[in-house]
Amino acid sequence: MLAHVSKSYVTPPNYVVRDFSLSIADREFFCLIGASGCGKSTVIKLMAGLQAPSTGTVVRPERIGMVFQSFALLPWLTVERNVAFAVRMQGFDRDKVRATTERHLRMVHLEDFAERYPRELSGGQRQRVGIARALAIEPEVLLMDEPFSALDPVMTDELHADVLRIWEHTKTTVVMVSHHFEEAVTLADRIGVMKDGTLAEIVDVKLPRPRREGDPAFTSTVRKLRGFLEGSHAAPTVGPQPE
Repeated sequence: MLAHVSKSYVTPPNYVVRDFSLSIADREFFCLIGASGCGKSTVIKLMAGLQAPSTGTVVRPERIGMVFQSFALLPWLTVERNVAFAVRMQGFDRDKVRATTERHLRMVHLEDFAERYPRELSGGQRQRVGIARALAIEPEVLLMDEPFSALDPVMTDELHADVLRIWEHTKTTVVMVSHHFEEAVTLADRIGVMKDGTLAEIVDVKLPRPRREGDPAFTSTVRKLRGFLEGSHAAPTVGPQPE
């Protein structure tokens, strides 16, 4: 939960995030979208405890998993050891470290790549390692900072499906930052629209899963989000219009 949070990096203050308040429901998939520089990545770093707010209050759970855009893997460790390192840092015993690591590698379909190094993997496989590592600490909340922005569309679609499958299986609360409207509508229960460091709007996405970009309701939701970002709060009408 964030209550009236602001963040400035300079004095006198020039706020990147201003008076930002947000509560996330348990087991929710929440997505935060907005143009580059609007402050959305700063918000998720505040949630993770990687940065401290200038003003306001951030209440976070004890265990938070983080998936980074840049993968952030340790290049000198194998896939298995990258995941096991995160588990070991939680103070688990050796048997639990091994069992948890193996289970999460299976979850992201990387059990056959356990002895590979990050340099030997594709971008999509590296991000799967990042997801397995973040989930292996058994987090109460999983934070994802534009995790698919460096991947090609085919791999992104595959990882969207995998992330939804894992979320539905683990019931972990997910908060993701994205700058793609279609990605947000594909994945999220609710979408927060950020503008100029503030939370401009929250949109409930009530479409049944799986969601298809070609569906009129999907397109309508994307246009509605674009309208909020561009300053128009009028929801568009989908389909032919009367003359």
